[in-house]
Amino acid sequence: MRVAVDTNVFVSAALKNPSQPALALRLAARHGIILKSASTEAQLLQVLGRPRLAPFLSPKSVAWITQLLATAVPVTITERISACRDPTDDKFGSVSV
Repeated sequence: MRVAVDTNVFVSAALKNPSQPALALRLAARHGIILKSASTEAQLLQVLGRPRLAPFLSPKSVAWITQLLATAVPVTITERISACRDPTDDKFGSVSV
């Protein structure tokens, strides 16, 4: 099973563990392959680097998310979609591995 995970799931998991998003990430990592694109990884790192989130992120959570990103399989977006009200959320489309 290959899984594309939205940035808000990663951030929610990093902010609160245990939580449903953290459980979903653990299950995806254990039973599947997490996919990432350059734009989804950049967005996640940018959000996690926001100063207002720093007080709520434990070093252990950040290390866990960083480790998940390091093991995620990079994909190339081959076709863009425009389906979200927020264009920054249009990160997923057709991919090639």
